[in-house]
Amino acid sequence: MISVRFWPMTCLLVGLCLAGPVAAQEDQTPSDAGTFAIFDQLNALEIAIGRVGAENGRAEAVRSLGKSIATDQEAMQRQGRELGRKLKIFTKPPANELGSYSQTVARLRAVPEAEFDAAYLKQEVVLQRNVIDALAGLLPSIRDPELAAFMRGVIHSFETHLKAAQAAARNLALE
Repeated sequence: MISVRFWPMTCLLVGLCLAGPVAAQEDQTPSDAGTFAIFDQLNALEIAIGRVGAENGRAEAVRSLGKSIATDQEAMQRQGRELGRKLKIFTKPPANELGSYSQTVARLRAVPEAEFDAAYLKQEVVLQRNVIDALAGLLPSIRDPELAAFMRGVIHSFETHLKAAQAAARNLALE
């Protein structure tokens, strides 16, 4: 569960990931548990957005990308939570994993059908880039080597999804 102590940092990073690049500040560097909480929240958001793409995409490429992202991130979430329990930095997810960021999912669901694919792919590209920047900025502060290795894998996964979203946008002539 995300500690109240880490919630402001989680909100800040998730909000910035949706809005723009993130620069980690030394005086606000979270502990391993805080970094893990940030990852878990971002991952939950990515699963939700991927599901929306899988459900609402008009083009098969968009539906396939959404399904792939949601499936990959669900597997990463399971692996991460197992590691979190092992390292004693995670016990159970919060009741509402997305918190106030469910608004992002609701806004995406509300996009008119004709505009959905472009809006979804744009959202994915922005989210992937900013999550990569956020997690890469936190990586040097991680103390546990096993958590650091896991986070490097997480970053690689987000990089793969970024490339896939960019390719889908190019292929659908949306860029």
